[in-house]
Amino acid sequence: MPNPQILTRKISMAKWERNRKGLDSHEISADAVTVDLRTKGDRLSFWLFESADEDYIDEAALALALGDKKDRLDRVHLAWVNRSLFEEDGLELEETRGITKVEDLCNQHIDAIHLDLTRLGKIANQFARAIREHGQSRRLTKNKILQLIKKAIQDGRLLLADLDEKIKDAVQAIM
Repeated sequence: MPNPQILTRKISMAKWERNRKGLDSHEISADAVTVDLRTKGDRLSFWLFESADEDYIDEAALALALGDKKDRLDRVHLAWVNRSLFEEDGLELEETRGITKVEDLCNQHIDAIHLDLTRLGKIANQFARAIREHGQSRRLTKNKILQLIKKAIQDGRLLLADLDEKIKDAVQAIM
């Protein structure tokens, strides 16, 4: 059986932990939803990859690290959910062009569309289960992100000149 496609997003892991102050272990923090699952136009964006293999998670981190208006590097904490679970929950998905400086990743993007509170709640529950019960999250250090960017440049997928100054300086320091 092939690995399921995954939908991945950058998260703040602390917001998804069980037993946050004042919450029961099964409850989801409002901050997890309002910060990590912030919608725009009743849509929520994800990076879509073929599986949760390490190489695909690295690709998701690279896309996010070099996304829209990124002028500095930070560590990246990602979480993912199997696409099939969204479809089972009746969530509508639409392929969209992602915004990242790595051109060959722009088509690895998808939005959940026509979201309302009920549908967003389904997404929050899916992410909470994925993170808490299945360990479907990964933290990538700033150094790991720099190495991914360096490799993308070496592989001809990205030009150093296309990076913002602070990121460019950090990458040049390790080349």
